[in-house]
Amino acid sequence: MREPSFTIFSDANSPGWAEGFAKLLREGSTAEVDMAESLENALDGEADVLILNLRQRGDEILSAERVASLGKRRVIAMAPGVDWLCAQLDEIEFRASNVIEHMGMLVVDSDLLGKRWVEGPIRPFEEIQDAPSAEWTPQTPIVYFCSGNVAEYRPEVDYILVAEHFEECAVVMRHANFVFAGVRAHPDEWSEQYRALMARVAVALARRPVEELKPIIVERQIHPPGTVRFDLEPNAAKDSVSHRVFYFRFERPTAFAATLEHTGSNAVMLMFSGGKKHLHATRVDAEDGETMTIAANIGEGAIQALAYRYWSLVVQNFDHENPCSAKLTVRYDVAESEESILALPGNASFEYVNGLAWNLLGAARADAATRRRVATLTGSNDAVDLDVARLATAREHGFENWRNLEAHVAWKP
Repeated sequence: MREPSFTIFSDANSPGWAEGFAKLLREGSTAEVDMAESLENALDGEADVLILNLRQRGDEILSAERVASLGKRRVIAMAPGVDWLCAQLDEIEFRASNVIEHMGMLVVDSDLLGKRWVEGPIRPFEEIQDAPSAEWTPQTPIVYFCSGNVAEYRPEVDYILVAEHFEECAVVMRHANFVFAGVRAHPDEWSEQYRALMARVAVALARRPVEELKPIIVERQIHPPGTVRFDLEPNAAKDSVSHRVFYFRFERPTAFAATLEHTGSNAVMLMFSGGKKHLHATRVDAEDGETMTIAANIGEGAIQALAYRYWSLVVQNFDHENPCSAKLTVRYDVAESEESILALPGNASFEYVNGLAWNLLGAARADAATRRRVATLTGSNDAVDLDVARLATAREHGFENWRNLEAHVAWKP
């Protein structure tokens, strides 16, 4: 069997990192190891495994051709630059969402390496790290580990190394040909056990057949329009059910609105977003039982960008002492809806929505049909003044009242 080949590229602020990893791969083997001078050269190479230690790249975007090519390569990517790479590969769900200076880690049974080859915890670094976070630099050894949310994608996500006390959180894991490695340090600073693990991972990945990189889809229950009531426990115990997640998919442009009424808790959050791109991400918090509303005008571009993923609405009780009784009302413009919601632009200002209310007031004074529409929206046959027109404007855009709409728009008077 021929020795595997590797290409290493590092532009993170860690001098000699590529040379250090190359030395590790060459220990006890005749592996062919090259170091690329640029990311472009590394991506264009033909080595069995591409090893990347990348700096943060902000809004830089790879071409569609390079993304397609990268999806067919065996890759080991180091945190934290792996987040940028995962954003390019839309199928990859994990990201370096948690950071700690030093912790025990457990090797677990994995599809890549087989049965665990070491019992008990291993340490990431040769020396214990104890610098306070205020003194961290780009060279400070740090462990990045992924959120426990990734656990729901198992077994498609192959866990290799996990946090000792949070085994749902992975430090090293694989999806198809792509390996995430979360220990940020120069390879010479890694512990002997972590060095041995990374050598095993690199060789095993090189000898593994290339897999097609496909999205991992967890089927969700789609939440219909309407009202649901539920209770949330205090956010105190580890296993307490203090949050609920509702999922949505939209196949055409949609005006969406969610209103949460609640009692008991002094700290409740309502948050809406689309997929890992967090499209239309909106968060509202309440401390005194206020009714909360989130509205979004979801266009065709957002629907296409989200592709197979879901939109989610999270209700979280952050109160450590008091439970929460909640009533969630969801409206969106689908065939099953009794009435549609008017779309509200994402950059709507107070001036914009106040202008709508004044226009509605003028129309109601001049037109009987408009007055009937206002009466239906407000549930009142009172004479239409500005307050009534404002209430009707809020209701037809999915908000319970004008105060909630005013709080939602981008600018206030």
